[in-house]
Amino acid sequence: MKLLAGRLDKLNKISGKIRISLETDVLFFNLIGAKRALLALPENFKLLTSFMKSPLLMTLDFEHIWITSFFAGFIKELPEFYKEFDLMGDSEKELVKKSWLSYTKEKLNEADRIVGESLKRYSETKIPIINFHINGTNPEKYWFDEKTFLPLEGEHLCLGEPDDKLDYGLIGEYLPRLTQEDSANLVMEIWPRGASDREYFEKSLESAGYLEKKLCQA
Repeated sequence: MKLLAGRLDKLNKISGKIRISLETDVLFFNLIGAKRALLALPENFKLLTSFMKSPLLMTLDFEHIWITSFFAGFIKELPEFYKEFDLMGDSEKELVKKSWLSYTKEKLNEADRIVGESLKRYSETKIPIINFHINGTNPEKYWFDEKTFLPLEGEHLCLGEPDDKLDYGLIGEYLPRLTQEDSANLVMEIWPRGASDREYFEKSLESAGYLEKKLCQA
């Protein structure tokens, strides 16, 4: 953290009008142990600020918060499954996958509490968030894609599609609380698998319209 803080301070000195922000990362089976994501929890960002001389700016990815929040709850409830994906055998991977997806399905109706607790902690850091990443998401399918490995299945869905389980009311509630500045960028990160360029453009417009409608209702 000290090394990262020092490098950020140097970059901030020479960046001029360019604003550098760090994105919330993910805790998941491929990003724990020796490969643990450095900035995946609010406490990680607070620790980094304690070593920095210049201000820290953040990019908050809502889907990353969803994944990390569910994963943290799963590991707290079933610590025996805190296992690095690369170190599991095939039979062990199937057992972990089955237990994990059973957990996400069972806890999906508690997403507002599970994710809300994390968003509350981010708001309490008082670190300015200048960018938000948003897309449709489905915790019931969070597992490694058989063809691409990453993104996970259930990630980067179009907003409002049938599989989308994102709680837009929760996002509408927390956006004003998370934004410490007068304005922030809200960036869609959809990835409609197998879509042509034209289909991607059309789905982007549909997703933008859906998001605007849901946030106006929040």
